[in-house]
Amino acid sequence: MSLNKFFLYLNIQLSTPPEDKRDAKVWYNRMTFKDFNNLTSNRVDWLQLTNAIYKTLNSSMRLNWKELVIVGDIPYYKGVAKLLDRTTNRVIANYFGWRIAMNFGSYTVQKFRDIAFEFNKVSSGVQKLSEYWKPCASYVSSALKYAVSRKYVEQNFTPKDKEEVRNCYLK
Repeated sequence: MSLNKFFLYLNIQLSTPPEDKRDAKVWYNRMTFKDFNNLTSNRVDWLQLTNAIYKTLNSSMRLNWKELVIVGDIPYYKGVAKLLDRTTNRVIANYFGWRIAMNFGSYTVQKFRDIAFEFNKVSSGVQKLSEYWKPCASYVSSALKYAVSRKYVEQNFTPKDKEEVRNCYLK
């Protein structure tokens, strides 16, 4: 299977249809890591992957098989497990490399932004390349939401407003 077919299958065939995405049962399924691994036919070791991420982040947190995890879109994960069984490791590695490049490449040089724009024009109908500052501001606002919120409150709320909010929450 080619990288393009792999990507399209993942995003179109396995994703929950938009009309079903409002159902909480689709997005909130509590289970243990052991059950999550079983759900995906042990094709992905979710516990090992999660612990590896914590280790990479220099966290001392280590989870075990009995820990609970919230799994969204169960049919998607089952489908991914089946898809992984019939896809070569090279295509899977290329997919992850491509996803990383697409997620972070637009923060690099203009040439990459132009290439990503051409791809998005075809794949999702985007008509105009956003100004460079907009995704940067959005990223910073998302990554540093508490710091941005604090600056907003400092600049836009009077001492009286802040006191009113404090009193509201202390009751």
